[in-house]
Amino acid sequence: MIKAIIFDMDGVIFDSEKLWKKALADLKKKYNLSGITESVRKKSCGMDLNQQYIFFKQYMPENLDVRDFSRLWREQVLEKLYSSKIDITKPGFTEIFEYVKNKKYKIGLNSGSPRDLIKILFKRAGMDEEKMFDTIISGDDLTLGKPHPEGYEKACKKLGLKPEECLVFEDSINGIISALDAGCKVINVLDQILPPKKLQKKCMFVAKSFDDALAFLTEKNI
Repeated sequence: MIKAIIFDMDGVIFDSEKLWKKALADLKKKYNLSGITESVRKKSCGMDLNQQYIFFKQYMPENLDVRDFSRLWREQVLEKLYSSKIDITKPGFTEIFEYVKNKKYKIGLNSGSPRDLIKILFKRAGMDEEKMFDTIISGDDLTLGKPHPEGYEKACKKLGLKPEECLVFEDSINGIISALDAGCKVINVLDQILPPKKLQKKCMFVAKSFDDALAFLTEKNI
């Protein structure tokens, strides 16, 4: 029986993957980062900062430290976030959040992003994450990020529930693997990266949008 809903953030609640992609493209023009192709970027989706340091180090030119690269990338994202007037909240999120809230589910957030960036994104969207979620796991709380299950294991523990009692909304390959390995049920909400069919078959449902996911929850009375 489902007793909690846990949301990923980037690519699920917020259409922020496009910001990361565009920010990286700008950095590639300024520095010699030709080795960081789109396929390489996609592999990093869902990783926390420490994992990104390890992963991207092999692609760094001699004149750029990986930690400086990570900082510059994040600064570019924030610059684009503040300069854009577009609402980056995914369509249908407000409705599905209200649905699960009215169902009296516990609600969690598990993101590989640092806590300060989470706060900035929610504030930019006019939302207070501290009031919305019963627990928040950020990249700052993790030793091992996605695809390791640590984040979802911690979220379930803080919610006081077994993983099989928690339903996760995820978009990325790393995120889905993380949630499944923790023992959670998963709804794959499609975004920029299409997970392989073999992985999607392990999910409870594959939703094209939050509207699609809400229709599924309503139909199944979840």
